[in-house]
Amino acid sequence: MQPDALPSLAQLQARVAELEARLAERDDTAQAHIKLLGELLDNSRANVFAADRKMRLLAINRMARETFQKYRGFVPQIGDHVPQFLLNQPDIMSRLAPVWPRVLAGEAFIDTITLGPAEAPRHYEIRYHPLLDAQQRIQGGYLFAYDITDRMAEQERLRQAEEALRQSQKMEAVGQLTGGIAHDFNNLLGSLLAALELAEQRLGQQRLADTARMLRLSHGNALRAASLVQRLLAFSRQQTLVPQPVDVQCLVAGMHDLIRSSTGPHIAFHDRTLAGQWLIRVDPQQLESTLLNLCINARDAMPGGGTLNVGCENAEVTAAEARRLDLPAGHYLHLHI
Repeated sequence: MQPDALPSLAQLQARVAELEARLAERDDTAQAHIKLLGELLDNSRANVFAADRKMRLLAINRMARETFQKYRGFVPQIGDHVPQFLLNQPDIMSRLAPVWPRVLAGEAFIDTITLGPAEAPRHYEIRYHPLLDAQQRIQGGYLFAYDITDRMAEQERLRQAEEALRQSQKMEAVGQLTGGIAHDFNNLLGSLLAALELAEQRLGQQRLADTARMLRLSHGNALRAASLVQRLLAFSRQQTLVPQPVDVQCLVAGMHDLIRSSTGPHIAFHDRTLAGQWLIRVDPQQLESTLLNLCINARDAMPGGGTLNVGCENAEVTAAEARRLDLPAGHYLHLHI
């Protein structure tokens, strides 16, 4: 048999040219992809950094360069050692140093930090990722830092607006309370003055037992008046939340005068709270304000008169009920109005 004929030189040259053309095409495609990726990163609103395991800077996009130039007065360069160029930037290095080992361990995570001076802070949401090679070995890490300062400022403005609204509603409720409380307070002062006048008369008559009784009555009326004023002040002022164990029955018992003066004589108020129920952890002043607002709403809903009941009871929330109520299962105090 004749051996297969070897390809001619021309055929070999044509095959080589074909392979070179394919390689060139693939190289052009890869370069185009790399260029496109670089343009996307450079036009990103995120600050993008990449560094190797020794914290040598491998990449930095345009936004990051502009951010460093604007707020730090210099621009890091490819190949720079990160701890070296952050030597005079302790606020950045103190946040980066603890998290970099997590990146090199293969962890991807999100962190929110605040940088810069107290009078002009900048807030960033940073997304850290390990940098992997083709064999999925960790060669370093990279991060995307998004400036969320404007978002944080908007959230703070919203929080302040909500707080102003809450305070406005509270002051509106205070205005509604004024009439009832002023009437009660006037009655207490009248009773107090009358009791003191009688005490003075009895003292002049040497009727000491009657004098002591009139003074005790005056003292009780003075305490009731002071209690009304203190509750009105506590209700109207802004204050920091102070959660603490609270017995709801005792709290409601202390609000009887305030609730009755707020709802008026055409509303029959009944305290249905029970003794010996579970304590709850809450700011008592805030709970008082909430209860009083609900009682005022109930009064407004019954312009022709009616009955207002306030009660509480222990409640066990099962897993099924908890899912429906979007609460953890467990022990609760059920407060109903």
